[in-house]
Amino acid sequence: TGGSGSGKTEYIMKTIGELLSSGMNRLLLLVPEQFSFETETAVLKRFGPVQAKNVEVLSFTRLAGNLLEHYGRAGRVYADKTAKLVTMSLALGQLSETLIQYKKISSSKGFIRSCLEAVEELKYSGITPEEFETAAVSAGGAGNSQKLTEISSIYSVYSSMLSAKFCDSLDDLALAGELAKQNKVFQDYTVFVDEFKGFTKPEYDMISVILSQCSDCYLSLCLKDEGQGKELFDSLRYTRNRLLQIADKVGATKALPVKLVQNHRAMYPDLQFWEDAILQAPRATYSGESEHVRVFLAQNEYEEVDYALAAICDLVQNCGYRYRDIVLMARDLTPYHDILETAFEKYHLPYFM
Repeated sequence: TGGSGSGKTEYIMKTIGELLSSGMNRLLLLVPEQFSFETETAVLKRFGPVQAKNVEVLSFTRLAGNLLEHYGRAGRVYADKTAKLVTMSLALGQLSETLIQYKKISSSKGFIRSCLEAVEELKYSGITPEEFETAAVSAGGAGNSQKLTEISSIYSVYSSMLSAKFCDSLDDLALAGELAKQNKVFQDYTVFVDEFKGFTKPEYDMISVILSQCSDCYLSLCLKDEGQGKELFDSLRYTRNRLLQIADKVGATKALPVKLVQNHRAMYPDLQFWEDAILQAPRATYSGESEHVRVFLAQNEYEEVDYALAAICDLVQNCGYRYRDIVLMARDLTPYHDILETAFEKYHLPYFM
């Protein structure tokens, strides 16, 4: 564990290098989908084409796809977004006479999309139609029991109709987890899990299979010391505790955690101090001269945006920055959206929002 820039990925890469040097050739590095190409490139560059072949860099999605293909589940017909919307519409039509709470809006496009989003959330949470039905029944005395019952019916009918013709990619990881469990896929593997902030229920289940089979497993979390930013890191602490519970459940031996505290990425002391102290109570005071943190008090959102974009122009024109080096962040972009679009046009700045 460690904060951003503390060397967690470097620690993993160094460990992979040591294992490759010792002759290990069953190494798996799991990263989020958006980091897979970048990580594959880094592994190839660091270890060379011969040794890099012994390191499988996969996301959970690609891992599931590989397992399904290897064990004869390839060639399945998957439902795309349109097929799912049509199926949900048909399911709601079939239930229209039995719905009470949602009867009036059951045919609206917005409700159909909302139902589909709800089903996706339930699947990400690993909740089956049968489990949700049981939960809806157990909430019989609650005020929302009728709504839960109807949502349960919608989920059940939709799932039944979709599975009759299509497969759902959201089910792949759960199915792959069962295949991995049956075939001891991760036996003799050393597995590394990096760059994740949290996991879905199917991902936790796959990690459980990994921990029960592999020789060793290294998991990194961007988690600072207990006293720093307690609320900010609550979700990461939950993730850590859940992983430890899974390890206990499968009987995996837990090593002492490696805590990395030094920030190797920070270039300037004032920015490093700001990152460390902003969440501390009581507040600390920076004694040096701050050249890289500026505070501007604007009269309104328009002046605030104007100052920020003028500063961007100065950085690009006079300081050697490129537009892709710059990020403009806000707690909530909603009140700034239209103002920003107009201002970007005014300053002729390329942007992605």
